[in-house]
Amino acid sequence: MWHCSVLAHLFALVLLTSRFGCVGGTEGEPSTNETKPSTPTAAERRKAAFGRIARSAATLFDTKITNRGGDGTVVKDLDRGPPLKSNLPEDEDDKPWEEDDDEADYHEYTTKLVQEEETKKKTTEAVNEAAKTPEADQHEEGTSTPAQEPERKKEPAKKKKWLAPRTHESMDRAVVKIIDSDAHPYVTVDSGGRIIWDSSEDEESSSSDDEAEDETIYLTLPNLAKFSAEEAAHKVLSSTAGFIHPMHNRLSEMFEKAKTHECRAKIAEHFGLFANALAMETKFPFEDFYYPNMCKAIPRYRDWDNLPEGVKVQDVQYRTYQPDRETVPEGTYLENANELQVLYVILTHDKPDVTIRLIESVFVPDVTRFVIHVDGKEKSDDTYNALAKYTFEKNDEAEKEGKPEYIRMVPRENCVRVNWGAFSMVDATLKALRTVFGLDYYDDHPHEKGGDQPDNPHAFTFHKLIHIASTTYPLASNTEIRNTLASHPLDANFLHIILKPNVPSTSVWGYFVECDDALHRIHRIPPLNFEKGNGIDIYTSSQWFIISNEFAWYLAKPPKGSFVEYYLDYIEHVVVADEAFFGTVIRNTHFCSTLH
Repeated sequence: MWHCSVLAHLFALVLLTSRFGCVGGTEGEPSTNETKPSTPTAAERRKAAFGRIARSAATLFDTKITNRGGDGTVVKDLDRGPPLKSNLPEDEDDKPWEEDDDEADYHEYTTKLVQEEETKKKTTEAVNEAAKTPEADQHEEGTSTPAQEPERKKEPAKKKKWLAPRTHESMDRAVVKIIDSDAHPYVTVDSGGRIIWDSSEDEESSSSDDEAEDETIYLTLPNLAKFSAEEAAHKVLSSTAGFIHPMHNRLSEMFEKAKTHECRAKIAEHFGLFANALAMETKFPFEDFYYPNMCKAIPRYRDWDNLPEGVKVQDVQYRTYQPDRETVPEGTYLENANELQVLYVILTHDKPDVTIRLIESVFVPDVTRFVIHVDGKEKSDDTYNALAKYTFEKNDEAEKEGKPEYIRMVPRENCVRVNWGAFSMVDATLKALRTVFGLDYYDDHPHEKGGDQPDNPHAFTFHKLIHIASTTYPLASNTEIRNTLASHPLDANFLHIILKPNVPSTSVWGYFVECDDALHRIHRIPPLNFEKGNGIDIYTSSQWFIISNEFAWYLAKPPKGSFVEYYLDYIEHVVVADEAFFGTVIRNTHFCSTLH
């Protein structure tokens, strides 16, 4: 027997349980000796209502439920055959006949209910049978029934991002209109292209407070039909009233931050790239950038919300490179961690004592070397001089002991003026890498041979290069650091990269030039993306890393036609380039197979 609490739990039919009580209860139950009238009583209608609910439960849960009569005997198995004649409306007010209607009308109604129940059952059986076949998802339209829906596992619908319709992302600010100054002599515009209304009648037409602010740029020009083609073009391109006027204002704003001739000329040259591309109907800079992705070791997953079955985000992101020593050629690993040669590249701009403390904390005689880059700004001169003095003293001590130098400074003339978010952050590291391999010497002695080899006589010897800031301080002992590095292959590269391609909006990806210790936004630059035909993707990464000798040489002296050579031209104009350079290089080259 079904209990009221079970019904309430499965169907939440509070109304039913409160009104009719439990099935088999005593309220309104007829005597077992009474003869059933032709017209159903209230008790029969209650049993019929429960019968319909029970049949629904049997259909949903594939459970055999029996309808018991008032005397407790089984009347009919609900998962077999039609329902009883007493399958009537649940509510007394909902019955489609009156108490004095004849039995023929009642029989016609119950027969119709029986037929409907049989049809529903056949449909449910057909659907359940079809669900067992491979074509279960290829039902014809209209065959689905409510009975099958609880059995079908539905994937949650992915919420779509709503986008407002538009014809141009900046149409309201891109509109330029020309006013015939001969026909409208009272209309003048200010330096920003906004109308200044002088006449009373014009003021009436422009003083509506209900209208939105007009973003149109107006140019007042004389009747252009009066001039020759060349003269008309000169009027239109006038720097005071023509199309060049907004560009004139834009350049003026940028020149406010640029004081030197070199910087203003650089801004003008790059601004001209876009102006000429528009005039000559050619592509803007880097619109046709292409370089094939040479990485074969890491699969590319752009949409991390819909990864292939069995692939998890952590499997993609947390890549490791530590093959079994028994499966790799001899020399892949260094057998003795004490022999590991480590080189530290340190970037600093002030507080020389902090840099010195760092050097002395990680120094291990004979197996540790350092290269220091000091910010090229004049305010860092004292820091440079203090560290240069320290470097000279330490190398002099080593020389007296018959040992080679182990600390180098990037020559002052090669030091980069570093600005936050600018390409100079990357350039400072690349300059330091050139000092690591002694390329500064070959720059000063171009006729000497050997500068095209990483093991030239002026290059530092090392297995691992650790790139850090002077404010860094080790949290582990030198022994632990070396043992950890030696537990990975010599060609392993440690770099934190978000291995999901970065696809920024074109509205925020700007084309910048850096000069006079500032960034100047010229225009927009297209984000590089595989789907857009660029061949490669941009990846966000840290600018601090531990890399192999091979990868350091690749960055210090990029081979002709290499990805780095092409990418440097692009990344030079991207803001926060340090977080989009090193990870992008390693992820799009063959070095990706060594990424840890």
